[in-house]
Amino acid sequence: MTKDKTHRSGLTAGKLWILVVVAVAIAVWPFFTMRGLDAALMEPEPHYGIVAFELAYSAEKAGEIVGVWGDELLPLARKSLIVDYPFMPGYALLFFALTRLFALMPGGRVGVWTRRAALFPLAAAVFDAVENLGLLSIVASPDAIPAWAPLTAGIAATIKFSLLLLAILFWPAAVIARLIGGRKASA
Repeated sequence: MTKDKTHRSGLTAGKLWILVVVAVAIAVWPFFTMRGLDAALMEPEPHYGIVAFELAYSAEKAGEIVGVWGDELLPLARKSLIVDYPFMPGYALLFFALTRLFALMPGGRVGVWTRRAALFPLAAAVFDAVENLGLLSIVASPDAIPAWAPLTAGIAATIKFSLLLLAILFWPAAVIARLIGGRKASA
């Protein structure tokens, strides 16, 4: 049954590996660019990076972070948030393809749920885009932070990270199901 569904969907292992390569190619430049920008943002004490900003949740905490960054580093934060947009499809497709590859492993119900979990990274990218809208509005007006922005960004970031973590947790579950299924078949 798994082979039929995989065949009908057109997502064979070969096609998924091609998608992995394409996704990595899409994500490489934004990833390393954002990594460099985050290193610069973390230089001043108390070392706030972009993830701390994503999870600020309140105007007070967001104000503290942009205050530490100051006028000199705010353009770097803005650039990081903008560069994140081309990164989103890269990581979403990468995690989607990897999760679908794990779903191809025979594993009964785990395989079915892993196929469903492959959609989580795609949803995570949508939440990432919402998060960045909130953060960009903070960077655009650091002296008058909109009250909705840090809370919206924090909730969206938490959902994004949770969805990615859930997808990743299906990887070892698929391997374990395969190992258990393999032992039952050989017994």
